[in-house]
Amino acid sequence: MLPSMLLSVPRSMSRRPLAARRLRAAGLLAGLAACHDPAEPPVGRLPALEVVRVDSLPPLPRIITPDGTLRARLTLDRVAAVPEALGRYMGTEITGANVVDLDFVRWSPDGRSIAATASTILPRSTAVVLVFDLAGDSTRAASMVGYYMGAMDWSPDGRRIAYESSFPRGRSSTYGVGFTDLAAGRSEVLFVSDTLTGRNRGLVPESVRWSTGGEIYFGVWRRDAAPAEAPSEQRSTLYAIDPATRRLRIVRDSVPGKVVEIARAGDFALLLRTAPGDPAPPSWPDYRRLVRFDLATGRETVLLDGPPVRAARLTSRDEYVLVTLNGGLTTEVTPTTRLVYDLLTPTGTRLGTVARGVIGSTSPLWGSQRVDVRVR
Repeated sequence: MLPSMLLSVPRSMSRRPLAARRLRAAGLLAGLAACHDPAEPPVGRLPALEVVRVDSLPPLPRIITPDGTLRARLTLDRVAAVPEALGRYMGTEITGANVVDLDFVRWSPDGRSIAATASTILPRSTAVVLVFDLAGDSTRAASMVGYYMGAMDWSPDGRRIAYESSFPRGRSSTYGVGFTDLAAGRSEVLFVSDTLTGRNRGLVPESVRWSTGGEIYFGVWRRDAAPAEAPSEQRSTLYAIDPATRRLRIVRDSVPGKVVEIARAGDFALLLRTAPGDPAPPSWPDYRRLVRFDLATGRETVLLDGPPVRAARLTSRDEYVLVTLNGGLTTEVTPTTRLVYDLLTPTGTRLGTVARGVIGSTSPLWGSQRVDVRVR
């Protein structure tokens, strides 16, 4: 027998027509779904955008116009321009047949080119920056790197690209930051993390950003030891390096969280965090809080709190935040894990979804930054 509380129906509800009650119930269910779905209706209004996204198979970029139609599908039959040193290192050409992955796409400041990090299967497995020239319909390799490549960014004038990568060192490799001059076809290693001091020595640089003042910003993060009864805490150190003099300085130390992007003006950074009281996440997809951190004052603004955040970046002129979310509440990482790319204002107003996709990889660090937007 059912409990009496389930059998009692308020008079106001019993008198309503069945259709009205169904509509009300459907509305409540829709409201609950919206609360738990990161792709809920937009709060603001999306600006006019062009979206570049990478298809997982084959790994090639395509450009979507503001109305959602395909403007261009880029090709990789053969990379026309390869720096001599890089050609000697690889021992073969780069073609669509030996590029196995593209990640971390970036529009150039003038919107005429797109850069992407590429993983290749060659006589020597390597990673390079590929630059797709939209006007000339050509592709070139922009840098000589080692076995791994992470964040990269254009200089404000669009003539150079800074990147974080591994660099060959004898039979091994080391992590560091370098840049490539596109006109000269020359790449240069600025520093390697073995030269950092204290607990940051040997850590991987991340979040590379070329500032408006000419320096290259990047961050390193560590997990500090803590008492046995307390969770470990993640903190980042933000650095700036002058590519002309190689002078390295600390912008801010012991920033609480994992730095994922630094504003070009150097006034704030984007951090990923867990909620207060949660243990430190063992891997990238467990972060659920995106924070704007003022580097001068330490003031914090929570931009996003709830759905699993996989990545976040600023658009070219820091107008908007492009955030990559899991397409559900799960933090599971499989090649078919759904991704949602949402656009926010720097103050946290959600404007809408600009793209959807799948991670296409079993690694939580890859496949999450295959989309970038250009504000028209």
